[in-house]
Amino acid sequence: MASSKSSKRRIWQITTFSKKNLTQPNRDFIAELVSEEARKTLHRYSFVLHDMLEGEHHCKLYVEASSTALRNLLAVMKSNLPYRVVVASLG
Repeated sequence: MASSKSSKRRIWQITTFSKKNLTQPNRDFIAELVSEEARKTLHRYSFVLHDMLEGEHHCKLYVEASSTALRNLLAVMKSNLPYRVVVASLG
């Protein structure tokens, strides 16, 4: 069975940027938000969080997801986080 483009999983880098330093509680909230979203999504729209790299002003998340799952995750992040969010496909 052929898979549609929206169901094909790819690796994505999602970076959140803050003008101020991200405190540990802020970083923990980002991780918890993404983890909870991964847990509660339906299998068809699920994604895998592979890694999270933290800096003073940013967090980089590496996820494997379909474009639909990515759109859903970004909508949740943008509505719950006061940070700029940038996405790049890694393949």
